[in-house]
Amino acid sequence: MVTKDGDHFFVIIETMKKLIVCLLVLINLLTVNVFSDEEVTVSSFNNSDIKVGVQTGSIQEGIIDKNLPNAQKVYFDDYSAISLALSEGKIDCFVVPRMMYLRIKETYNQFKMCSETFEGGDVAFGVSKDPSKDKIYEQLCEYITNNKALLDDLFEQWTTNIDEVERPNYKDLSAENGVLQIVTAATAQPLVYVENNEITGFEIDVLTRFGKEYGYGLELTNTSFDSVILSLKQDKADIASAFLAATEERKESIRFSTPYYNEYNLLVYCDEISIGTSNGFFDNFNKSFIKEDRYKLLLDGFVTTILIAVSSTVLATLLAGVICYLKIKGNKVVASICNGYIQIFEGTPILVLLLVFYYIIFSDRGTSAILVSIIVCSLNSAAFFAESFYAGITNVDPGQKEAGLSLGYSEFQTFIKFVLPSAAQTFLPTYQSSIISLLKGTSVVSYISVQDLTKAAEIIRSRTYEPMLPLITIALVYFLLSRLITYIFKRIQESMKPQRCGKYLKGVKLHDQD
Repeated sequence: MVTKDGDHFFVIIETMKKLIVCLLVLINLLTVNVFSDEEVTVSSFNNSDIKVGVQTGSIQEGIIDKNLPNAQKVYFDDYSAISLALSEGKIDCFVVPRMMYLRIKETYNQFKMCSETFEGGDVAFGVSKDPSKDKIYEQLCEYITNNKALLDDLFEQWTTNIDEVERPNYKDLSAENGVLQIVTAATAQPLVYVENNEITGFEIDVLTRFGKEYGYGLELTNTSFDSVILSLKQDKADIASAFLAATEERKESIRFSTPYYNEYNLLVYCDEISIGTSNGFFDNFNKSFIKEDRYKLLLDGFVTTILIAVSSTVLATLLAGVICYLKIKGNKVVASICNGYIQIFEGTPILVLLLVFYYIIFSDRGTSAILVSIIVCSLNSAAFFAESFYAGITNVDPGQKEAGLSLGYSEFQTFIKFVLPSAAQTFLPTYQSSIISLLKGTSVVSYISVQDLTKAAEIIRSRTYEPMLPLITIALVYFLLSRLITYIFKRIQESMKPQRCGKYLKGVKLHDQD
């Protein structure tokens, strides 16, 4: 039997539940933009509290400046990252080409678009302004003009029935008239994207047919979108295939072929915040790694990352040894030069160094991006390694060296047998940390068209619009590699302890302090 006090108790509980529900609904209304399609207009987002996502280097930035001048711009590398940010409420809207929106909508069905549209412009291929490319430019324009009906039919197939389209095979072109360097930002399905570890899409189909007709081979390089035009401008490539809008500003840097399409843009917003991915773990796993053998992208990227990290470590160690020797044995002028080198490379971000070396110092298109990455990582890390070596060696008591020499050992033998084991106890921890920093620093080499582990995850993310598994996977790989380096150095440090290997000369320690 329930007492009267008990009845009051349950009434209070139920009332509190209702109040909590009402409070949660109110909070949701205040923190999430909930609009109906009829009441949402572009002007609704034109205020200082609104955050608009924009892809770095895209024409959408100009559209936002013109139509949403009061909104805050938040920059992202691609539309996969922008879409995730919108779904999680980190931004309020973004502007996107209609074709890209149709692809994004397949994953984020909670996204909506304003009925108003923005001008887009003609979409075309970019071509280098170098006079030596005049013939290629004229031939490409001629091909697009003379085959407009064919290209329109191809465009319809790629955009409406992509699964049935025969994928282009550009690797079997005859190339009797040379090989064209094509730079892409393969994140714009169905125009140019990565499928089954190969770059494909409508634009690649067009370029393959063009190459076949005019006797060219094709060599494709995938890079970030904001590096595409720079690659053409620096003559790193002949043609750009990246769903490029032919704007007046871009025409100052490159030239554009005859356009094949005119696109308009949409403002996209979200009326429902969702944290994380909506599909189950196994669905996401299959989508991210199994479908189209996407795990092979990660394996190839892993090999590239290891190649750069190991090669850079070896070269940086050798260079650091030379710098350290010159600082100890050289005169004041040589030591000052070494110190200047160390200060320059320690104080300059590795990404900046990569861009300077790739686009300015090694501007020749024949230079491998992987080779440039190894050179830059080596030069940068050598500065940190040299400081570690110098601190370790100069902290060894001079008595060790003097005693070794007095026993008849050469200077080199004394260094190897007695000084180095003692110095290693000082510099190995910082040397280990610097190698781990080098490993993690290789994640930025994708900015110069290197498809490393991080770039592979970005490609998967741009195709699936599911960021969780690819990003967590590469984070785990970097973590495990870092732990492996730590374990190796721990074993090395244990084996090099002077007391353990018998290379510490007892009873001859000089310069003892009273």
